Amino acid sequence: MSLKDIIEIENLQGRYMHLLISGNFEQASELFSDEPDTSFHFANRNREPFIGKENIHQKMFMERMCGSFTEYDRFHAGGQVVAPYIDVDDDGVHAFGMFPALGYFVKGKLFGFDAPPYPTTINTGMWYHEFIKENGKWKIHHFHTGNVTDCEGWQWDPRKGDGYAELGMARRLPYPPEAKERG
Repeated sequence: MSLKDIIEIENLQGRYMHLLISGNFEQASELFSDEPDTSFHFANRNREPFIGKENIHQKMFMERMCGSFTEYDRFHAGGQVVAPYIDVDDDGVHAFGMFPALGYFVKGKLFGFDAPPYPTTINTGMWYHEFIKENGKWKIHHFHTGNVTDCEGWQWDPRKGDGYAELGMARRLPYPPEAKERG
C-alpha cells in the first residue's frame, strides 16, 4: 500500500462529491469502473442497486438528479467527508475505503416536492466503496452509501437567495483541487 494510492483514492471520493454537487454528471459517471459488475448501492434502503456504468449514469444521475428543482438546475446537497479509512490490497489494483460523512440534502421532485420552499434533511452517513485500478487510474468499482441518521433541517427557498445555491460555489471550478503528496 502506498501513500500515493491513498491520496489518489481520497481525491477520487472528493472529486465525485464535487462533480455530483456541481451537476457534472457525465464526468461523475467516468469515475466508475468499466467492469460489468460495477455497482451503486443504497446501503440502508430497500432499493435494487444500479449495475453497470451506463446504468448508474442513467438511473442515478440522469433520472434521479436532473430536473430536481425548477428554479435550480443542479442537484442540491452539501457534505463533508471526515477522516476516511483506506486500505489498498497487496496487489495494488484493489482497495477498500470507508468515508464517514456529515451533510445535508434538499428534497425536490424526487421526493414529491414540486415548488419551494423545499425541506432539507441533515444527516450523518457511512459510505464504503471498493475501488479498482484501471489503466493506472483508480476507479469506483462498488459504491455503497447510506445515512446513519436523518433529521429535519431548514426550508430552502431559492427565490429568496438563501445560501449555497445562490453562491454557486460548486460551479466555480471545473474540477476540485487535488491533494499532493508532500516531498
